[in-house]
Amino acid sequence: MTILYHNPRCSKSRQALELLEKSGVDFEIKLYLKEPLSASDIDRITSKTSSPLSELIRSADAKKDQILVDTTQDTSIITTLKKHPHLIQRPLLETETDVIIGRPLDRIQNSLDTLHGH
Repeated sequence: MTILYHNPRCSKSRQALELLEKSGVDFEIKLYLKEPLSASDIDRITSKTSSPLSELIRSADAKKDQILVDTTQDTSIITTLKKHPHLIQRPLLETETDVIIGRPLDRIQNSLDTLHGH
């Protein structure tokens, strides 16, 4: 199953949703701000992404919320995301084998191309 971790108020997230809708890929939308990610969701996401974990955290939002996180330490990032799941970067696309951070959106487009075998 393909899952889009989505925030409708975010323009990049809305653009990712549009890409998915046009792609024809069967997917599910997870409104992660309304249904916060569980610790096991965070573990699965962090284990599946091939990007540096520092890209998974919205550092500017953490600073604004006065949440200290050492973005050089994966364990610190994972612990912070478990305590504050709203700080996860968006949009995220989870496939069977990977989690793609959609910044830039080309990453999601490339993943959709791969899912379609292009």
